[in-house]
Amino acid sequence: MTTPPRSPPPPDSPSATTKRKTRQTTRLRRLTARSLYQARPTVHVNTSTGRGSGPHKEKFHSYLGVVAREKIPIVHATWKDVPDTLKVIVWDDILAKFDIPEGLTAKKKVMSTVATRWRQFKSSLTSRYVYNDKDDQQNIDPSAKYGFDRETWEAFSKTRQTPTWKGIRKKAQKIQKFNDCPHILSRGGYDVLEKKLMAEKTKSRVNQGDGTDNTDVVVDPPSPIARHVKWKKARTNKFGQMTSAAAQEIADKIDDLQEQSTQGTFVPHGREDILNTAIGRPEHPGRVRVAGHGVTIGNYYGPRGSGSGSNTSSATMSADKLVEIIGSIKQELRKEVEDENKRTIDLLQKQLDAIKSELSQIQTQQSAPFRPSIPDVLVARVSTKESCAEAAANVVAKEWSTLDASIVGLYIVCGDSTQVVAAGKMYGVGGIIHNVAYADDVVRVCVETIYDGNASVPFPTSEIQYVRDASSTFIAWPRHLVKPITDDSNHNARFPVGRLGEAEVAAEVDPLGELMKTLFYVYKTPVEVSWEATQFGLPDVGAKFFITHVDLAEIISGDKCLNISILQLWTM
Repeated sequence: MTTPPRSPPPPDSPSATTKRKTRQTTRLRRLTARSLYQARPTVHVNTSTGRGSGPHKEKFHSYLGVVAREKIPIVHATWKDVPDTLKVIVWDDILAKFDIPEGLTAKKKVMSTVATRWRQFKSSLTSRYVYNDKDDQQNIDPSAKYGFDRETWEAFSKTRQTPTWKGIRKKAQKIQKFNDCPHILSRGGYDVLEKKLMAEKTKSRVNQGDGTDNTDVVVDPPSPIARHVKWKKARTNKFGQMTSAAAQEIADKIDDLQEQSTQGTFVPHGREDILNTAIGRPEHPGRVRVAGHGVTIGNYYGPRGSGSGSNTSSATMSADKLVEIIGSIKQELRKEVEDENKRTIDLLQKQLDAIKSELSQIQTQQSAPFRPSIPDVLVARVSTKESCAEAAANVVAKEWSTLDASIVGLYIVCGDSTQVVAAGKMYGVGGIIHNVAYADDVVRVCVETIYDGNASVPFPTSEIQYVRDASSTFIAWPRHLVKPITDDSNHNARFPVGRLGEAEVAAEVDPLGELMKTLFYVYKTPVEVSWEATQFGLPDVGAKFFITHVDLAEIISGDKCLNISILQLWTM
C-alpha cells in the first residue's frame, strides 16, 4: 500500500520553503569603496602588542577579520600552509585601506592578528555548521553566505570530520570545561570595559569637585583600573551577581586580599599580585589575564629576573618577615659603618705615627752634637735650610781628617782665562749637594768671602744662581776651578764685597730654628706660662695657661701669625 501524499500547509502558517532571515557578513562597504583621491585613515599600531590606536582603531580591527575571511581560503590546514605570496597580497590590501606610520615594524604583529582572525573564522564555521544539529543552522548555506563555492565548503567540512580532527576537538572541549569563571563581555573585550570604568571614575571625581565651594579645584585624572577590579566587573551580571560559584569564591578572596593589602599584611610582588593569588594559578604562557589581546607576560610584567617580573615561591609576605628583612638590612649597614670607621681610625693612627716619627727625626737632627772644629756656619745651615740638611749630614758623617779647612779660591772661566770670584773652604769631593748627586770632579765648598757677587755660579739651582746668593752655604764647584789663592791670582780678583767672620756668624740669630728645636719637647710636655688669668678677663685666678705642640706647629708652618695682644703679653 502506498503512502498518501502530504496535505499542503494551511494558508496562515509560514511556508516550509521560507528561510529564516539572518545577519549577513560584515564587509565594511564604505571603507572598501573609498575613492583613490580620499585620504586613508591613520591608525597607529603598537609594535609590541599589534593593537591599534586612534579614532579608526575599531574599523581597523574589524577589517583585519574581513580581509582574513575574504582573502585566505579556508581549505588550508594551518597558517604556515598559506602561501607567502598570498600573505603579501593581504598586507598590501591592509596598507591600501589604512595609513600605518609604523610600516614594516608593525607587519609581524598585524599579520599575527590576521592569522588569529582566520583561525577564529574556521572555528566558528565548524561549530555553527559542521557539528551543529539545530534546524535553523542547517537551513543556512555557509557557501552562499560567505561567498565561497560549494566544492570549497565540502572539502573543508570533510577535513573537520576526520578522526584526527575529532580527537583534537574533544581535547579542546575538555580543556574548556576547566573555565568555570566565564566572562560576559561583548566583542569589545576589556578595552571597552576599561573605558567604561574610567569614565565612571572621572564622573565621580568631577561630582565631588562640584560639591565644594572652591571653583579653582583642578580634578586630577583617575588612576588606572586595577586588574582584579576589571576581572570582577567582567563576571558580574546586571543584577550584581557573579556568573558562577567559582567566580564568587575568587571574588571573595580578592576582597580579603584588598583588605590585607591596605593593612600591610599582604604585599603584592611581581606576578604574584592580588588576582593571581586569589585564583591560585600562575599566568598561562603567551597571554595575561585581563590585559587584552596581544599582551604577553614579558610585555606586562617585564623580563623574568627583573624587579617587577620576578616570581616568588610565596604569594604573601607577613609583617614579621618584613621586620626580619629590615633588621638584617640595618645590621649590614651598621657593620659597614663600623668597618668604615675602623679603617678611618687606622688611617689616622698611621698618619699620626708618621708625624711622630718625622718629628723625632727632626729633633734628632736638630740636637745632634757637632765637633768644635766644624765651622758654626754648618750648624746654622743644618738648622735653617732643609735642602742642605742631607748634605750637612754627609759632611758630618765623613772622617774629620778628610776635610780641607784651608781657604781656597773659587774661579770661573772668563774667555781664555780664569777669574776668582769668591773664597771659601772645601769639604769633600762629589756626593749629594742640594739633593743633586755629583761625580768626583765636583767638590763641595762653603763660600766665605765674595769678590764678584754678580758672577754666575757654575751649577745654578732654583735658590742659588749668583755668587751673592751663596754666602755661608754649601754649593757645588768644579774641582779644577778650586785653587789656592796666590799673589798671581789676587790681581784678577775684585775687591771683596764682604767677609763673614766667625764672630759675625755666631752673632746671627735664628729664632725659627731655635723654636723648631723645642718642638719635640713641647709635643711631649706642654709648656706652662705663668700669666695671670685677670689679664684675659677671667675671674678664676687659679687658671693655668699652656703652649702646646699645635700652637708651635702653626707658627712654624706659617699658617698662623701672632696678634698684637699675644706679642704684648710675650714682652711683659
